[in-house]
Amino acid sequence: EDPNALLTALDASIARLESLMTRINRTNSETMVDGCSLTALIAQKDALTLQIRVYRELISEASQSVRRMSRSEILIKSAVNVRDLQSKCDTLSKKLREVDNKLQATNWVTELL
Repeated sequence: EDPNALLTALDASIARLESLMTRINRTNSETMVDGCSLTALIAQKDALTLQIRVYRELISEASQSVRRMSRSEILIKSAVNVRDLQSKCDTLSKKLREVDNKLQATNWVTELL
């Protein structure tokens, strides 16, 4: 194949991608759901996902137990309340599902600008 033709096709594809990304971003910023833009909901979803991941890692580390061979060995206790962290993580996960459901429902009924 002709390399110049491939480069021309590549440039055209990238230009179409840029146009599509612009339309998606415009649609997300102008579409409102319960007083928030889709852009804000996407940011909220990303933040919740990060927060849940960090909490799960903390829960995993804090809930590990260390076996002692004798009573004279050092007892390692968790510095955080794992039950409370798990409860908070469950609450955040529920909120994430709700935000994600709003996003998905809106995506089905919203036309790209």
